[in-house]
Amino acid sequence: MDLLGAISQGWSWKGLDPLEVLDVNAFGNVIVQSRDGAIWRIVPEDAEAIPIADGVSALAILRADSEFRLDWEMDLLVRRAADVVGALEAGRCYTLKTPSVLGGRYDDDANLGSVPLVELMSFSGDLARQLDALPDGAEFRIKVVD
Repeated sequence: MDLLGAISQGWSWKGLDPLEVLDVNAFGNVIVQSRDGAIWRIVPEDAEAIPIADGVSALAILRADSEFRLDWEMDLLVRRAADVVGALEAGRCYTLKTPSVLGGRYDDDANLGSVPLVELMSFSGDLARQLDALPDGAEFRIKVVD
C-alpha cells in the first residue's frame, strides 16, 4: 500500500479524502491536501488529524509562523530519537512506541523507535477511530490480535 492509500484507509472516517502529501516530518507527522482543498495535519503520536488551513496559500502563511515551524520540525525530539534509535532508513519515521494519547512519554528514551510511515498512518488512524467513540476518561483494554 502507498502512503495516500494508508492515509485514506486510516483517516477517511474523519472526512479526510487525501489528494496529495505536501510534507512529512521525521516523526511521521504528515501535511496532506484533501480533495476539497483543505490542508490537514496528521499527528500519529496523538492519534489526531486536524484541518490546519483552507488551502495552499493559507498553509504558506501558517508555515511562516515560528511556533508552527518549531512544533512541526520537532528538532530536539528528532535529535534525541536519532541518538537512541539511529538514522532512519528510507520509508521509515521515528515514533513513540506507546503513543502519547495512550500515556506514552516523549521524554522516555525506551519509548522511542522507528516504524514504516505507511504502517504508522494506517495504525494511528485506526487507533484514533476506536478512541473517538470513547467518552473522556473512559477505561479500556487493548487486545492484540494476530
